[in-house]
Amino acid sequence: MSSQFVSSQYNMTIPSKSVVAPSLRQQSYSDADTVVFNIPSFMSHIDSRQSYLKFRVRIHNAPTLLTFSKKSGIHSVVRNLRIYDTQSNLCLENIQDYNVLSQILHIYSENNSIKNRRALTELLEPGSRTFGGGDYDDLPARNCDQSQLFISMPTGSDATYSTSVPLSDRAVECVVALRLYSGVLGSLSSRMFPALITGGLRVELDLASAAECLSLWTAEGICDDAGNPDPTIGDADGCRFGIVAPEPQDNNNITAVHLYCEKNAGFDQVVHDTGSGFEPMTSAAPLENGTSIVKNQGVGAVNLAIGKKLYAYNNENPPVLKELGKITGILANSGENAGGVCSVKVGLDTSYLQSANIVKGSELMGGAGNIADGTANADPKSNSCFVKASELFETTPTLEISELEFVVKTASPPASYTESLVKQSQSEQGMKLDYMTFDTYRNNINAAERVVQINIPATNHRATAILSVPLQNNMAPSVSYNNLNPVIDTASSYNYLVANKLQPTRRVNLGLLSQSPPKTEQVALFECEKALGSCKVMVKQLDFQDTNFFIARALARYGTIYNLSADGNISLRIDYDNPQMNKLMINYVGGLRRLVVNSSGKFIEP
Repeated sequence: MSSQFVSSQYNMTIPSKSVVAPSLRQQSYSDADTVVFNIPSFMSHIDSRQSYLKFRVRIHNAPTLLTFSKKSGIHSVVRNLRIYDTQSNLCLENIQDYNVLSQILHIYSENNSIKNRRALTELLEPGSRTFGGGDYDDLPARNCDQSQLFISMPTGSDATYSTSVPLSDRAVECVVALRLYSGVLGSLSSRMFPALITGGLRVELDLASAAECLSLWTAEGICDDAGNPDPTIGDADGCRFGIVAPEPQDNNNITAVHLYCEKNAGFDQVVHDTGSGFEPMTSAAPLENGTSIVKNQGVGAVNLAIGKKLYAYNNENPPVLKELGKITGILANSGENAGGVCSVKVGLDTSYLQSANIVKGSELMGGAGNIADGTANADPKSNSCFVKASELFETTPTLEISELEFVVKTASPPASYTESLVKQSQSEQGMKLDYMTFDTYRNNINAAERVVQINIPATNHRATAILSVPLQNNMAPSVSYNNLNPVIDTASSYNYLVANKLQPTRRVNLGLLSQSPPKTEQVALFECEKALGSCKVMVKQLDFQDTNFFIARALARYGTIYNLSADGNISLRIDYDNPQMNKLMINYVGGLRRLVVNSSGKFIEP
């Protein structure tokens, strides 16, 4: 007995094609603009699983090497997402703070294969992360040459190169394609959307500012004005670079400094030579106190930007902070493979300094952490240099986004199916369509509050889960830190209050996440996994809970829903041990929203 597989009850395949819907304004967009797409009704049946947003993006006026969100890539450029019915202007979907939500959904739904695919299409640059599987080789400072947004320094065991071109002149234009986290036109959907019933769709995207969606690739070489690594900058990987020798090595004015750098594996290089004045570090004290070597030859010195001032602690005891001059270029002699000294040379312009203030070469002799004769200094900051964050981030980057298109996958089912759908929409009972989406609720938390009770006035009739993401709330957006990263701020436990009952009945502990090093809180992680699963997000990894922090509760499981409107609201209680930050708690209530189209018109059941 033979059988034949057919793709539908109509015993025929359903043809489909991709149609491009351009943005309403066919010009370039910049930071904080609103992009509008009109999807006409003749695109009658839309396959959301194969529809995506496509555009070109370029960064201007970058102060140093930048990247979009290290967790969600180009998704971070979308601040808010709204989708309307074209005929009646009915709001079908409104996801506020979309970029914060996308980070949570993105990072927990990826594995290595998905991460690599997203790197190709969504500007997700895994090499910029401080996590990813390696203790050293995967550090961001070793992988700055992998940037897709900038033409970076070349690498190779025989490469000798100069980074004499400012980074802002090396930005490239990238083409991206992304599926939105949308229940109408994106990855949250698993079914066709009948655009003919709504008379078409209007999609509005509020773009984030460049300062909000961009962040540092690495913070190495950047310090505060006193020369101390600042944990609020980047991913807390800031450091000073050790000076192995100045140029010249006498009492004349310096023209350059040589920095300790990595040797090329497999070659007979050295990083110091006492006979030539390139002194070694005599102890581990500098490395333990904020000084580091330049990773991957000159690649890791990307923050020593052309035209910025370089500062250093000299070899006095105690060392004195000095201004060395403006950076004119960086030269890495990585082609020195025959037993010579390899270093990263930073050229300096001292012409603007008064002669009495120009540092002499003799002031920087002895090696990092040492005095002039090469013996250890009591203060390990000696002979180390850095750029000041306050001066590096004087310029504000901007985004240029162009050629925006919404590529819509449309299908052509049999005419009888379409006729049946139209008849349903004209009847008293009407056509009903459920789709997954998120509603956003915000609450402010003061730094002084140790016990926080948040009331969330949710009125969702078909809720499935709630995700709560705390962000720091007292800092203006800046590329010097990751604006979208959640903060733990010594949170010790939490409960939700649903229908006047604690959910879960015992407090969920969070205290281990604030330890150093942080440890996994298993129950909290299990709650997050359940909540994501209830929102139809396939969880593929549960690593790095502390850096991907959020708290959550599944309100319904096994495909069921929960009526929050019957309770009036939902509450969240959080206990803090020693809070230090003002926080913005963004609560996303995930669930089904129902579109009803009948003879009386169109309306949304929440």
